[in-house]
Amino acid sequence: MVDGDLYLVDTGLGVVRQIAETRLPMNRLRAVLITHLHSDHFGELPGLLMYNWGSQSNGFVEPFRIIGPGSAGALPAGAATVVDPATPGTVDMVRSFMSAIAYDVNIRVQDEARPPLDDLVQAVDVTLPAGIPATAQGELSPAMEPFEIYRDDKVRILASLVHHPPVFPSYGFRFETPHGVVALSGDTAEHPNMAALARGANILVHEAVYLDYYRGQNLAPAALNHLAESHTEPAGAGRTAAAAGARQLVLSHLAGVATDEQWASPAQQHYTGQITVASDAQVFNL
Repeated sequence: MVDGDLYLVDTGLGVVRQIAETRLPMNRLRAVLITHLHSDHFGELPGLLMYNWGSQSNGFVEPFRIIGPGSAGALPAGAATVVDPATPGTVDMVRSFMSAIAYDVNIRVQDEARPPLDDLVQAVDVTLPAGIPATAQGELSPAMEPFEIYRDDKVRILASLVHHPPVFPSYGFRFETPHGVVALSGDTAEHPNMAALARGANILVHEAVYLDYYRGQNLAPAALNHLAESHTEPAGAGRTAAAAGARQLVLSHLAGVATDEQWASPAQQHYTGQITVASDAQVFNL
């Protein structure tokens, strides 16, 4: 939140209930940003739209943007076509959601005098800078400088590709505000692009995976390999925070079960700043 306005990153499992319980001011929503199109990062987007729309629930009545990845261009090499070979981006995904809930929307506009949802939801695909391949068949996370994807009177938001194979595009975000800078990794393996995105940030919110937990869960080798190759262990998050010169590291989107000490200790070996293992509804001030 910046001076009362709300910017929401990802809409995974539980976000609708958390919005209700924490009473986030959805009538001040300016933008929803989607890091990548894994279902645990967008799965409750339809619920967010339906349960936070209209003044009855302090919901949104003014237009806002949903900003996220464009089409991957093609499925990853070797992927089986189980459902459909299409690789829709954020605009196509939101359009499909809106079509799926059209009956409910149309009734409520007529019966409850809600503002037309189509007029409020403005979906946008992130456009990669010139020279960066816009297809999953190329390098997933080439070295790049952060680039602007959104700006208003409160914030400037930049993005950078991060490394979350086989997903493409997968982004981290940087929020530049008059009060300071917050960077969020999304899902990523340890990668220099994330350090560049978080350069000088007041707070770096970084994902983390505790692989020792999964090694004891009898996972299929492919599943364990995905966790190792596509996510960051706490030590890697510490190295990224140190390389960025971030003032505080917040470990979040925690994959696995571990104590706070088991999460933080490996990061502390590489980063001397403040480290917090995040919990639901926690608030950090700039």
